[in-house]
Amino acid sequence: MAADRLLSRDDLPDLLSDITRTAFGSPSSQTPWAVLYDKHKNDCSERLRQVAEPATRAFPRVNGRRGTHAPLRTGHQAEHIPAFLEPDWYQRYLANCAGSESKTVRRAAAVRLVQWAMGGTYDDAAEFLGITPVPTHLLTGRGTRRSARAGCDPLEVDRALRALASELQSPRQPPVDYRRRRQALHEWVLGIDAWNTLVGELPPTLVQFRTLTNDRKRQDASVFIWTLVTRGEHLFAPRPLEATQPTEIQQQWAARRNTAWFQYSRPDPLGHYADLRRVLSKYAQRLARDIDAGAHPTSLG
Repeated sequence: MAADRLLSRDDLPDLLSDITRTAFGSPSSQTPWAVLYDKHKNDCSERLRQVAEPATRAFPRVNGRRGTHAPLRTGHQAEHIPAFLEPDWYQRYLANCAGSESKTVRRAAAVRLVQWAMGGTYDDAAEFLGITPVPTHLLTGRGTRRSARAGCDPLEVDRALRALASELQSPRQPPVDYRRRRQALHEWVLGIDAWNTLVGELPPTLVQFRTLTNDRKRQDASVFIWTLVTRGEHLFAPRPLEATQPTEIQQQWAARRNTAWFQYSRPDPLGHYADLRRVLSKYAQRLARDIDAGAHPTSLG
């Protein structure tokens, strides 16, 4: 009766997190309670195992690999998670506990949601999303001194992420298949005809700018569209035009990446970037609808 009452508590995740909370620098998976649980977890109920997993970080071995675990009954599918957590999801659940680590939390949270859904290792989930694995200290309880300096509490992040996962079990509208979008735009670039059409939609005074017709500008525009459609980070966007350039030109383009992205992503874009962003955003919406409707990648301009 006592066990049933304990397992039925809605705040069981918080309770276990409090039990395993330790001083800075001591991984939660090495606390006495976590060590004891690790020895007997195979005899524990599924409810306890699912709740204890984030609090203890003692992932079981699957196929001999440490850090690998079976999928949890999360209710969401891995393909419905974008590589860079949806801004709305982040603001409603994680912004208050991420501190100055917002970018890392958004990326790491997306990886963890995929890992919960599909199982496997953290690196497997990152590969599924097409990104480079990021430090996991914000989600594992390790490196807590750094987390504290950044104003980020790993346990609070974990609780918020669990709450988000619960919401994703019953989406308010059909979920987006972000994996399909990533696959459709793999090595994609805006076609020259589509680019010229978009440039033609700009105010006449801007079309005369020579920079609007060069390939670097088209590559930057393609990256911006890709981030809108896939909800990914510009760092991981395909750059096939750049790859075909001589080494010296590739280096020049690479040196301009952050500057171009800043102009596209800033809240108050200056000059022709404001008009460019407007037409590119509309194009991205149409492109996303085409992909979701099953358009073949070869037909995407």
